Amino acid sequence: MENRVNRFPFFYSYYTAYKKLSKESDKVKFIDAVMKYAFFGEEPDLPEYLDSMFDLARPNIDQSVKNAQQGAVNGKKGGAPNGNQNARKKSAGNKTTPGLNGNKVDKEREKDMEYGTQNNTVSICTEDTTGRENIDYTKLVTRS
Repeated sequence: MENRVNRFPFFYSYYTAYKKLSKESDKVKFIDAVMKYAFFGEEPDLPEYLDSMFDLARPNIDQSVKNAQQGAVNGKKGGAPNGNQNARKKSAGNKTTPGLNGNKVDKEREKDMEYGTQNNTVSICTEDTTGRENIDYTKLVTRS
């Protein structure tokens, strides 16, 4: 059997579904079905309750496989096309990249290095979008 891909993202939602299964044999069947489908494209033969859980993971696996396969095709083409910003060579004399990736936090860090931290304010995102971790607000530093 030939691999479709060498890797795929194993999302936290797969783990939460797996964790809710009470029988070890069901856990093994579910994880085995996810891996065989992702790596080999093998359709699972699962009991109805496990099959419905697998159907929730299927679209993510399909998209991950599609992205990996497309990435392999693009990589064989030699990378970014000529004229693309990613294909441009950086000059050796340019040792700093303003704003690194052009985002606000990087520009604020550059200001801190240049002028010192007391003159700048930076907003820190404290929103936890995963819902899995608590944020220790005592470690966050506010600057004024």
